[in-house]
Amino acid sequence: MKFYSLYPWQLIVLIIAMVVIDSARAISAEELLSVPFAQVKGSAHDNNNMTTAVLIFDVGTTEKSVLVNRIHRFFLAEHLEAYSALSTKQSPRRWIGDMLKLAELWAWKTPDALQLLLEESLYARGHVPSQEWYPLPGELPQAHFNRVFEMSLLQ
Repeated sequence: MKFYSLYPWQLIVLIIAMVVIDSARAISAEELLSVPFAQVKGSAHDNNNMTTAVLIFDVGTTEKSVLVNRIHRFFLAEHLEAYSALSTKQSPRRWIGDMLKLAELWAWKTPDALQLLLEESLYARGHVPSQEWYPLPGELPQAHFNRVFEMSLLQ
């Protein structure tokens, strides 16, 4: 890699990534996205009024910051090239925040749903999900996720 052909901020991102990768222990995407969880009774997917685990985004800025930082670290460690490409177009942390807001809007609250949305969007044109990914009128969140998951397998 020719460091002299990079913009100064790209070099800084690479240096930070090298330090983070060198010093951070390896974590799985499931571990990364599984915090913070809360127990909520009577969620939209809970027909029997049983307690269901759901990911909460609006519990406070600390939890949000932790989640954004964990996702940021994961992308630096596992998807450095694509994440660096994203950083040439927009703020990576703002992008993560926008994707988390989209996940919240779609009611995608499981670690699998977040991982699918984040990783596929990172590699998508413009770093956003295609229009095909958006929910159909009246589509429930789980059916929406299943449809998008099946589409991602076909790509």
